[in-house]
Amino acid sequence: MKRISLYSATTVAMLFTLFGAQNAYAVPSFARQTGLSCVMCHAGGEFPALTDMGRQFKLTGYTMGGGETKMPLPLSAMVQVAFSSTKNGSDATAAASANGVNENNKVNFPQMSIFYGGKIYGNLGAFVQITYDSSDLPEDLTTRRIAADNTDIRYGDTTKLLGNSLIYGASLNNNPTVQDIYASTPAWGFPWATPSIAAGVPGPILESLGGNVVGLNAYGLYDDTLYLELGGYQDSHTRDDVLKNLTFNGDPIDVQSGGTGVLKGTAPYLRVALQHTFGDNFVMIGGYGSHINIEQDGTNELDEYSDVAIDGEYQYIADKHSLTLTARNTWETQTLHGSYAIDSTSANLHQSLSVFSSMAAYTYDSKYGVTLGYNQASGTGYISSQDSSAYILQACYTPIQNIRLVLQDMMFTKLNGETGSTASDNNTMTLGAWLMF
Repeated sequence: MKRISLYSATTVAMLFTLFGAQNAYAVPSFARQTGLSCVMCHAGGEFPALTDMGRQFKLTGYTMGGGETKMPLPLSAMVQVAFSSTKNGSDATAAASANGVNENNKVNFPQMSIFYGGKIYGNLGAFVQITYDSSDLPEDLTTRRIAADNTDIRYGDTTKLLGNSLIYGASLNNNPTVQDIYASTPAWGFPWATPSIAAGVPGPILESLGGNVVGLNAYGLYDDTLYLELGGYQDSHTRDDVLKNLTFNGDPIDVQSGGTGVLKGTAPYLRVALQHTFGDNFVMIGGYGSHINIEQDGTNELDEYSDVAIDGEYQYIADKHSLTLTARNTWETQTLHGSYAIDSTSANLHQSLSVFSSMAAYTYDSKYGVTLGYNQASGTGYISSQDSSAYILQACYTPIQNIRLVLQDMMFTKLNGETGSTASDNNTMTLGAWLMF
């Protein structure tokens, strides 16, 4: 039987765009608490890029009031539905392919989440996401079905320092950069959602720690210009915990050696940024970094990773038009004592990775949006090539602020050093939507 794909019959998949296929970060409980629409805190409603109001709301602990709600707690929920198709009809998820599971060309519910989003008490508030992973995988292939997703519990307040304003606070979180206020960082950067069946561009280890670590960060924004943040992360599980392995999309993050490990000690985290608002424009340039030690199973040796990134963001928001531009480049150096000791044929002692990500998102009238992203990675010293690049084109329609319909096409120009059809056969199109309430 001839395979029906989105590349030949996109209109068939339109039947399935009823409820949700995009991660949502503008939870309705925030809107109910503040009495503000989503577009007041999100650029053109283009989640999750924040406006000046959104950055202030987050920095002050999600505690801003002004709205009315009859709910006893600031709760929200999200349901996703998606239909994805790769050009070659395969499922790029390594665990799925190895066990004969293929989610390609299937309607599925990738995630269902419950959020606590808003004030707890006084200047203390939280963004907590509990997610049910309903991917069509055997139970032993999913790290956990129900888990804490992005979590940011923070205290924030304002004062004066040397005659200028200072917003300061602290964040307890489980994903480096989830506490950040800019859309250029990994936790909030584009693409905001990709199907599990899709291949991907390699990323630095800092982007793979979400949900497996716990961190405490102190921050301050001085004179609405200088943003500083300092903190550290530790593994959130014990060595004997069955959930100890650091994973990304259900697979071990240490793809070089094929092993698994745990974060050893404290990984320091430093963030600095300069920002400026003038008229309808906002601009930011900054950087962040961390040093991460991973202890591999089967050895007392450590794999050492040093990640340093520079990033920037530009926004133009006026009347019915919204434009957000972001870019970041991360340089990672690796000294893999543990992986090299386990298997020197699958990992070199010294390796390095450079990863570039950029995005241009335009929204008209807070309803019609188009986003173009580009991700590129290149590695040095790897046993196998890490050189990959992909464009991501996304169109969306938001008929009301709690529903968004999405059409996304991920197009590979290079994948693991291969070009031509070897790369482009992994192109993946997704059609879906999300529903928040």
